[in-house]
Amino acid sequence: MALMRPTALLFLDEPESGLDPGQRIRLRRRIEEIRGRITILVASHDLGELAIMSDRVFLIEEGGGRVVHQPEGGFTREFLETEFLGLEGAVS
Repeated sequence: MALMRPTALLFLDEPESGLDPGQRIRLRRRIEEIRGRITILVASHDLGELAIMSDRVFLIEEGGGRVVHQPEGGFTREFLETEFLGLEGAVS
């Protein structure tokens, strides 16, 4: 990941898609380096990826959605799966 100039917002769309394990580790480390200094918006279908990268999550399904607040101890894939399944129409 290269940032060409200072920015207040970084948008990542499926950032780990197609990356090998080493690239994923380097990406996560880079995100940790800049976390808190800029806003990072991540769009992903991978709830595990979101659990690792996120302080706040907005789950979207069929045009609706809601903010999920981070539980004590942080997000986990299992926690986000349970929250997603609670959305109306998430799984039919």
